[in-house]
Amino acid sequence: LELYYLWVGDHAGAEWVVATLQKLTSSIDVPPLARITGKIVEAVYQVRMARHDLCLRTIAEGLEIAHSTGILVWNSQLFSQGVANALNAGDAAGAEIYLQKMASTLVESRRVDACMYHYNIAWAAMLQEDPARALRYAESALRFAKEAGTPLHQGLCHLALAQVLHARGERQSAVPHLTEARRIATAMHSRILEFMYLLLQAEFAFDTDDERAGLVALHAALTLGKEQGYVNFYWWRPKVMSRLCAKALEAGLEMDYVQGVIRRRKLTPDPAFLYSDQWPWAIKIHALGHFSIIKDGRPIQSGVKAQRKPLDLLQALIALGGRDVPETQLSDLLWPDAAGDAAHRVFLTTLQRLRQLLGYKEALVLADGRLTLDSRYAWVDISAFDHLLNQAEAAEREGRSEAACHLRIKALSLYRGHFSGQDTAPAVSLRERLRDKYLRHSEALGRYWEQTGDWPRALECYLKALEVDDLAEVFYQRLMVVYQHLDRRADALAAYERCGKTLAAALGIKPSAASQALYRALTK
Repeated sequence: LELYYLWVGDHAGAEWVVATLQKLTSSIDVPPLARITGKIVEAVYQVRMARHDLCLRTIAEGLEIAHSTGILVWNSQLFSQGVANALNAGDAAGAEIYLQKMASTLVESRRVDACMYHYNIAWAAMLQEDPARALRYAESALRFAKEAGTPLHQGLCHLALAQVLHARGERQSAVPHLTEARRIATAMHSRILEFMYLLLQAEFAFDTDDERAGLVALHAALTLGKEQGYVNFYWWRPKVMSRLCAKALEAGLEMDYVQGVIRRRKLTPDPAFLYSDQWPWAIKIHALGHFSIIKDGRPIQSGVKAQRKPLDLLQALIALGGRDVPETQLSDLLWPDAAGDAAHRVFLTTLQRLRQLLGYKEALVLADGRLTLDSRYAWVDISAFDHLLNQAEAAEREGRSEAACHLRIKALSLYRGHFSGQDTAPAVSLRERLRDKYLRHSEALGRYWEQTGDWPRALECYLKALEVDDLAEVFYQRLMVVYQHLDRRADALAAYERCGKTLAAALGIKPSAASQALYRALTK
């Protein structure tokens, strides 16, 4: 019954069976063979649900019963689940240990065992990016699955071969395997096989630049995955899933479910998605405007006095670029009076406190005396802002004005104020560079709306820019032009008056000749 539920992808039914079995097999009177079988059932379910630690414990308990009673007939199945669990968890060394144990007990006349042994080796080879080795073992796995006559294993092996052949560039050869897997999934009414098929269909479409077909297949897969609560499957490949999740987030497909899978499986973002704020980052750092840190979706209280130095270290690291920043440079900024070993000790202590504050040690990498904020774990608004505007500039150079417009909108929405780091030389330099970039691109965006005749959006753009920096005279000038086109002369004059008062109060100067010329033109 458990296998039935798992084969058709009914996790609710599988959970009920596991819970019932746990009660039934807890009695000391239950024969050891039944208890071992119960452990196998639990382990298979835990692999599917990606409960890695619990699965390891269950396998160990099953093997202990087998060892103490001499009933070893099911050891190969326990080893097989150990391999699958390790591969799903990214533990290549653990998978190799269980594969060796499978090999030591392998009897090829037991076709399902032989199938899963070869299937697991092929899976490990694909994770190691060795499709030639994966092909040999996937073909053997399919042969054993056909001899066993078990449809689920045949479906899994056809999907595996489709992936291997696609990775080898033999895309036409992959299609029949994908088609046969779909046929088996339909005949079995197996939602889990259909889910895997749809994800592969999406992956293959994206690889051939067929975005529309890819999104259609991906949406169907995610809808099914959300309904059934799927977070794992055989031949899980983190890089592929990260890319598919990134595509889904970008298209707005099943956002809550996708973000939940990312968190549950601890996926790191696809390189092309490193700067998106849609990814459910472990750590999100806002340094434009008010400085804040969000860990696992919740803000860290940064007002505690004991946290001041760790936060100073983080701000200094960001101000210096965030990557490969020399420890000595950070120490000179934060502890100018300390020297040598004393500076090194206080640096390490502060770094440890910062890691504790962030909750993710791997987010801060110290190597060869240089500190890096790992972009796979921590999103920083400054980096995203910079990256998006660099892309906008590239799009502008290529004559893609509309693309540049969309990139600017996304980037400028991140700029909630000037860089909030300490007033050190690097921080001041970064603050001025970002401010200049913000002003230039805000003006470029506003002028784009002017050129397209969208005066209301140009007006909104300039007003937002002045909310961030009311000393940027160019935006008062553009406001006067936009108000004039909107036949709002009184507002245009008011913009000039505001400009004059603001500049006089803050800088003790009058509006420039260009602003005065616009004003005279309005008063004629």
